[in-house]
Amino acid sequence: MESTTSTSRDELLQAIKSWKPVIFMHENADLDALGSALALSEVFDLKVSSFGGLDRFAKAFSESHSIDIEEIKPSEVDAILLLDAPTTRFQHQGRVIIIDHHSLISQDQEEEALRYCDPTRGSCSEMVYELVDDKELGHDTVIALLAGILSDTGSFKYSDLRSIETYMAISRMYSILPKEVYETFNIPKPKGMRSAVLKAAQRLQFEKYKGFYLVRTQVSAFESSVAMSILGMGTDVVIVASQREDEVRLSGRANRKAVEAGVHLGNLFGEMGTEIGGDGGGHDGAAGLVTKGDAEAILNISITKLKKQF
Repeated sequence: MESTTSTSRDELLQAIKSWKPVIFMHENADLDALGSALALSEVFDLKVSSFGGLDRFAKAFSESHSIDIEEIKPSEVDAILLLDAPTTRFQHQGRVIIIDHHSLISQDQEEEALRYCDPTRGSCSEMVYELVDDKELGHDTVIALLAGILSDTGSFKYSDLRSIETYMAISRMYSILPKEVYETFNIPKPKGMRSAVLKAAQRLQFEKYKGFYLVRTQVSAFESSVAMSILGMGTDVVIVASQREDEVRLSGRANRKAVEAGVHLGNLFGEMGTEIGGDGGGHDGAAGLVTKGDAEAILNISITKLKKQF
């Protein structure tokens, strides 16, 4: 997919300097979003917020390094910088900057937003680093950027050479060894995660379609971790749903074979979000959807639409 960047690097940097936007990360923000936010915040002295908390790795990192993620509503500020959040729906009447490495799907991202987006990049962290590579960054920020690149590229399994080159350039510049970055992921698994994986395996349904194994299942929590675990069992595509009252969360994972056959879970969930309401999107092999309704019915819709991608 070609780059969708619609503004130049110089125009973007000038807007950030003059507008002083508040950075907003996506819901359940990961290390890629956090690392990108920390770098921009440090260089331009910007506040950082999130549309809905941090994932367990980003949360552990922020707590261990005393990083302050403020609770701010977009409606309370004049300008926002939407970072690594391609489908987040927001209400904001002021100026908007979007920096992302996903395809832009949400129709709520108004046309007048200043966009700096490239879905060919493996992570937002590498894009942001290239924006500020002429500035000196703090040690914690550098570690978060490197962890963000590793996280979103699956330790380079889903990257091109640019991700590896950017990672190596940062590592050399700041003399960071891999073991220090990998320590970021060395945190205890939450209670209940292992049992969630086992219960999901008990409940899973699978079918073989055009030579590919498609799996669906439901859990009460940890849908992303469960999806990754089940993909490791040898399936080609897995979609995991969780139901919390009327809210339904879907997490999907696909292996390289399925992606090369045409599967793009980010597009699948983005289209579903537009059609049935909700926020959906991500990468070809890893994506998510938050919507409302019945988990079983939405799982069925996702599998039906998934088959059309092959």
